[in-house]
Parts: sequence; C-alpha cells; structure tokens
Amino acid sequence: MWLDILTQIRYYLIVVRTTHNIPQNRKECKKKVRISKSKLALAMLNAGVESIRDLAAVSGVSINTISRSNNGGTVKLSTLRRLAAALSVDPAALIEEV
Repeated sequence: MWLDILTQIRYYLIVVRTTHNIPQNRKECKKKVRISKSKLALAMLNAGVESIRDLAAVSGVSINTISRSNNGGTVKLSTLRRLAAALSVDPAALIEEV
C-alpha cells in the first residue's frame, strides 16, 4: 500500500514539474529576462492570439505582467516559459537581444 502511494507521489511530482513549469530551484525563480515586444507580437500573430487579454487567459499570466514586459520590464523565467508554451514557441525566441 505504501509503495503505491509513494509511486503516485513520485508520478505527481514529475508530471506537475514538467507540465506546469515549476522552477526547479530558488536561483531559477529569481532570474529575470526581458521579452522583445516585436518578437512577442509576431508569436502572438502566428498563434492566432489577438490581444494581451487573450494571451493572459491562455497562458495564466496576469495582464499586468504582460503589459509590464511590453513596456520594457523584466519577467521571471517561469513566466517566460508559460508565455512561450501558450504561443507554442521556444522561450529563447521571445528573449530580447542585448
């Protein structure tokens, strides 16, 4: 019985971490990047997402966070991953080149 419970817990942790983009460690939570406004707009166009409000609904990221990133602010890596997953693009394709 305990073996079954432990197996279910392991499965849950693996599935949740890989599907919900939970950061694996504390340093990963604190890293921040800038998203290119033009690259985000192009990815939204290709994915058929018409507005920031639609992107927020699909990705689970708040409208304020998306707006802040469009105005030059930084976002966490986990946020970048959520946006990229919602738009079906590689996260690196959205990062602003310095």
